[in-house]
Amino acid sequence: MLRASCLAVTCLFALSAAHAQPAAGPLHGFTLRLHGGLDHMAGLGDLNDQIHSMNQYFGTTGSWVEDAQGQDFGTGWAPYLKVPELNNRPDMGLTLEKDLINWPHSRLVAGLEYSAGASSSSNTFEFSPGAGLPASISGKESVDVSNLLATCRYSLRDPNLPLFAHVGLGLGFGSIEATGSYIQMQVSQYDADALFGGVVTHTVLADYDGSALTARLFVGAEYDMGPMAIMLDLGYNHMNFDELDGNTTEQLRSNEGVMESWQVTGAPDTRYEFVPLISESLQRAAENARNELLGRPVDESPIDLSGDVKSIAYDLSGGYARLSLGYRF
Repeated sequence: MLRASCLAVTCLFALSAAHAQPAAGPLHGFTLRLHGGLDHMAGLGDLNDQIHSMNQYFGTTGSWVEDAQGQDFGTGWAPYLKVPELNNRPDMGLTLEKDLINWPHSRLVAGLEYSAGASSSSNTFEFSPGAGLPASISGKESVDVSNLLATCRYSLRDPNLPLFAHVGLGLGFGSIEATGSYIQMQVSQYDADALFGGVVTHTVLADYDGSALTARLFVGAEYDMGPMAIMLDLGYNHMNFDELDGNTTEQLRSNEGVMESWQVTGAPDTRYEFVPLISESLQRAAENARNELLGRPVDESPIDLSGDVKSIAYDLSGGYARLSLGYRF
């Protein structure tokens, strides 16, 4: 939300400076708006499904997951990961507009709008892996979206009040950054371990981005108060990023205390769910530990996720509600 906060500060400075502008200044005839509201009400369905699967994998009541947490040692109790869903995205931005046609009872307005917003969710649950060793599992998802949009609206004025009703549309270009992480930590039980103490034992990190053409249809009302105006918009945004570009990296800590990357085949090129990757890799690690203990060869082939993992589509299309405050220069 840092970008959105900067937008708000910039707009406030611009409005303050407007009082010092002469009537025929460079912005004469333009309107500058600061807007904010709820955007993309359709939510992030595929991402929320992946969050739900993570919560189910680690249990909603504390069921032991042996491939993820090791042997129970008879404790009968286990951690659970509970990450909230991501839904509405707080949205803030700036719009610069100009009247193309201004009749006594109607007008045609064109504008250029920039908006930005973010969603994030995280959770950490501390637990003991059964041998009195403190540990923790944390999971986090974050989404940051921006949109540059050219808009046009046609307004009709009430014959008795400084009130306008309008319809409009917009076309533009949006960008998205989406990250996800799973981190497991615990205290090493070996005094001879060079990293004795709290250490990371397993990580899965996803870093993706993308862009898409965007569109908008909206209706609303505007109330003039001299040079100031308040406007309310209700509409529908089309913003479907679908598949993103990026990568998912995974590391497991070896017996020597070194974080080693694991090779994976059969995974989608876009952002995909974590559960099959975590389960397959930890099962492989447990099997290799047993094989090494028994003097058998370890399996060093890449983990194949073909058919077991679902890609995540980022479709942020949906309704929106927005309130804006404008200043006419």
